[in-house]
Amino acid sequence: MILSLLTWMGSGVTAFLCTLVRRQHHLIVQQQLEIERHLAAEQAAALSQAQKILTRTADDIHDRPLQELKLVMDDLELLQLDHSTIDIDATLDKLENIGYGTKLMSAIATQLPCLITCTILN
Repeated sequence: MILSLLTWMGSGVTAFLCTLVRRQHHLIVQQQLEIERHLAAEQAAALSQAQKILTRTADDIHDRPLQELKLVMDDLELLQLDHSTIDIDATLDKLENIGYGTKLMSAIATQLPCLITCTILN
């Protein structure tokens, strides 16, 4: 009788411990999933911030220097019109090449966020 009672009590304690271990395991898995969600959200936020900064940089490269370059070229052309003996065609060609280079750099900088995102996600 005592042996069967001890067997029942042992079985009850074992079942309780198994349930407790199962709950703890479930909590650990849930915590790991939550950590992974937080890490993914942080990574997405960092990527978004990097994309915004690179896009703003590309816009700055494209807008400001190219506008200033165009104004300088216009000034040089006006100077050449006023003083037709001055040959500034080579200077204008160099400035135009700089403008094309700046546009190219802007295009590359615009594509960088996509390249970074694709690289990180792969």
